[in-house]
Amino acid sequence: MRRRSLSEVIGAVIVLAVVVLAALSLLRLGSQVVLYAERVSSSQFAREAQMSSPPEMS
Repeated sequence: MRRRSLSEVIGAVIVLAVVVLAALSLLRLGSQVVLYAERVSSSQFAREAQMSSPPEMS
């Protein structure tokens, strides 16, 4: 088994770091999309509930 050169090791570490950072940013983006979708759906649900409720008689 041959030894890896320093430049190969550094290159592999850089590639691994880029992959990890890309995965983390995708996870963060995904969680932001989920939070936005939940907020939109809850506001739509509240709006529909308000529109479907009978008008108040006074």
